[in-house]
Amino acid sequence: MSRILVTGACGFIGHAVVKSLREQGHIICGTTRDKTAKRGPENIPLYLVPKLDKDTDWDHVIAGADVIVHLAARVHEMGKQTNREQKEYFTVNEEGTEKLVLAAVDAGVKRFVFISTIKVNGEKTHGRPFTENDEPNPKDVYSISKYNAEKTLLKIQKSTGIELIILRVPLVYGPRVKGNFYTLLRACFRRKLLPLKSIKNCRSFLYVENLASAITRCVSKPNTGSKIYLLSDGVDISTPKLIEIVSFFLDVRPHLFYIPLGLLFLLGRLFGKLAVVERLTDSLQVDSSLIRQELDWSPPFSVEEGMKRTLEWFNEQQRYAKK
Repeated sequence: MSRILVTGACGFIGHAVVKSLREQGHIICGTTRDKTAKRGPENIPLYLVPKLDKDTDWDHVIAGADVIVHLAARVHEMGKQTNREQKEYFTVNEEGTEKLVLAAVDAGVKRFVFISTIKVNGEKTHGRPFTENDEPNPKDVYSISKYNAEKTLLKIQKSTGIELIILRVPLVYGPRVKGNFYTLLRACFRRKLLPLKSIKNCRSFLYVENLASAITRCVSKPNTGSKIYLLSDGVDISTPKLIEIVSFFLDVRPHLFYIPLGLLFLLGRLFGKLAVVERLTDSLQVDSSLIRQELDWSPPFSVEEGMKRTLEWFNEQQRYAKK
C-alpha cells in the first residue's frame, strides 16, 4: 500500500485511475482546478492547484506521498491556435512538470509516473508499429512539449535517482471521452454519411481502464527501475472498422460510402480539414510488448469490451439529453 498523489484526478483518465488504485488498497489524494471541489472520484480528498507552471507551490500537496501519477496537462487540440495558446503547452507540460518533479525529489517521493503521448514517436507509422527503440520525432507543439518534459524528467532522474516511468499512449477512449473520438460517436449516432470507406489503415487505441490498469501496475510493482513504455489495447483497427464497431453498439447502420483517397485529401484542403483527413487515413500502430514482458501486464479489457462500455455510457448520455 502506497500514498499516491494523482494530478488531474477529476479528469477523464483520472476517474479510471483513481478507481483502479483504490481497488488495490492504495491511499490516494488528487489535484483539481475547481475552487469548489473538495472531494473527487471515489471520494478522495482534493488539493486546489489552479495552474501548472514554474511557480506552482507543491510543498503542501505532495507532503507524505510515496508515488506521484502525473495526468494533468494541456491536452492536444485540433485547429489553428494563437502564439499564446501554443506557449501554454510548454508552460504547463514542460515547465509545470519540471517544477513538480523537483518538488517530489525534495519531498522524498520514491516514484514518478508520467503520462506522455505516442505522438512523441511521430504522427504515423509505415508498415510496422512504433517501439521504445524508435528515435523520437514529435511534430506539433503538444508532442514537442511532452517530449521536452520527458527529457527533463530523465535528466532529473539520472541526477537524483527518483524512479521514473514514462507511458506513451495513443488515443484513449472510454466513458467520459471527449474530443475527436466523441465527435465520431456523435456522427455515427446521427447517421451522418461518412466518405471513409476507401481508407485502409491500422491504428492502435487504448481503453481508459486498460490505461488505468497499466498505471496501477507501474505503481505497485517493486523494483521497476526507470523506463519508457508504449501502451495500447493490442489490437489495431482501421477507421472504417472502428465506425462499424461503434455503429454495432449504437444499433445503427454504418453510413460509410466510397470516394477515392485523392479526392478525400482534395476536399480536406479545400475546406481546411486536411489535418483531420490525415488523422483519419494515416496508420499509427503501437507495439506494447515491452511493458507486457517486463511488468507482466496485459490489458484486462478487450477492444470489444471497451467499446461496449464506452457506447453504453454514450447511449445513456443521449437518453439523459432528451429528458
